[in-house]
Amino acid sequence: MKAANILIILIVNLFIISCAASNSIIKPELEKDNIFQYGTMQNFLNRNYDGTLTIKELKQNGDFGLGTFNGVNGEMVVSDGKVYRVSASGEIFEVEENELSPYAVVKFFNPDTSIILNKRMGFVELKNIITNNISDSSKPVAIRIIGKYEKVKTRTVNKQSRPYPPLTDIIENQIEFNFKDINGSAIGFWFPDYFAEVNFPSYHFHFLTNGKSGGGHLLDCTISNVIIELDFPDELFIKF
Repeated sequence: MKAANILIILIVNLFIISCAASNSIIKPELEKDNIFQYGTMQNFLNRNYDGTLTIKELKQNGDFGLGTFNGVNGEMVVSDGKVYRVSASGEIFEVEENELSPYAVVKFFNPDTSIILNKRMGFVELKNIITNNISDSSKPVAIRIIGKYEKVKTRTVNKQSRPYPPLTDIIENQIEFNFKDINGSAIGFWFPDYFAEVNFPSYHFHFLTNGKSGGGHLLDCTISNVIIELDFPDELFIKF
């Protein structure tokens, strides 16, 4: 089997990385309570912005998550089984199943814990509350934050052309959006620091309004009437 097809399993309770070199391995779509990841952070930082994962295959492995598309063509938001692109124009498009991704993280979302907060707070306080409710800080967590967003700041990026620039240059030219008084959801994950070579450590959220009128990579927010949903997975599957 080619190295690009090797499936690495990170078992959460042991967190031992092992490589599978045969087709006998259980496919991630057969085990619903896991996080499925295609690509790695380090690979992405090395300007490998083209992948072979189809959106069809991605949807077979999760109905909730985030990522991007080949050529870093906008921000990906996966919500309720549908895959959306936040384009450079700010428009939201549902993506065709034959489109490709170099990096994505998804899960079949089934929250284990819900936290209801009838108060107004900023992004820092919000993340602190979530951190205090993560019972095992050695394991990643899938997170959805539903609420009335008084202020939201997001970003997206233009599609890149070869030779691909570094990610820092792409972000330097990011396109930012500001929204006020909208209902929406932040969809994302928290990863421990020791995953730094694999995934972006700490919090990573993409945002989508309820009416699909706006979204992007979440940079900052002020929120009230908050529902925080936490989903603690059993395993993390990584496919290259």
